[in-house]
Amino acid sequence: MLNFAREAIARRKASPALLRRDFRLLQADDEVLAFMRGCGEEPMLCVFNLGHRTGRFRFNGPVDWLLSFGKACGEGDELPVLSAYVGRV
Repeated sequence: MLNFAREAIARRKASPALLRRDFRLLQADDEVLAFMRGCGEEPMLCVFNLGHRTGRFRFNGPVDWLLSFGKACGEGDELPVLSAYVGRV
């Protein structure tokens, strides 16, 4: 957990998209939080499954996942329990 937090803070400081105030909430399952940051030149997708069961989120397009916490992402649009993903779109 500590290593994830350190890496997340370092990536945030290095990414103009994550430092900007642009924020767009995306539709997802009840216990899944999904949003876009820096909707301009380098948009970033942030997805968090905050629940205690597998969640679902579908993003239409490729994502280069830069940071993840929890089990590896499941098949298709499944998100493992208590997982987090940040990627460049």
